[in-house]
Amino acid sequence: MQDSQFQWDNLQKSQFYKGLPAVLPQLPHRVALHRVVPCLAKEFVNPHMVPFVLPAVLQVAEEASNQDFVQYILPELKPVMKIPEPVQVRSKGNVDGAELNDVSWTSLDSFRCS
Repeated sequence: MQDSQFQWDNLQKSQFYKGLPAVLPQLPHRVALHRVVPCLAKEFVNPHMVPFVLPAVLQVAEEASNQDFVQYILPELKPVMKIPEPVQVRSKGNVDGAELNDVSWTSLDSFRCS
């Protein structure tokens, strides 16, 4: 696996991000808030990835205090709210034989934020 998420193609990223909400509850909240969310927010520059990244960010937001939400999450969400045309995703069970919600700790270990 690549040592940087930015070297993955969009299909690999979408597969990882679709399964991330299932893994997030296993992480300490501080790790999700301070390490995962900033990495995910970097994907907001790619409008095609927003529908895959946003559920994980919103899941962390649900667990955040009001202060943490305003300080760490809301600033990352403001650019997403300004996207002029929302990207639509067609739901498929798998793409190229890979389940879209198939995420393991192995793939999480290879998830690096630059």
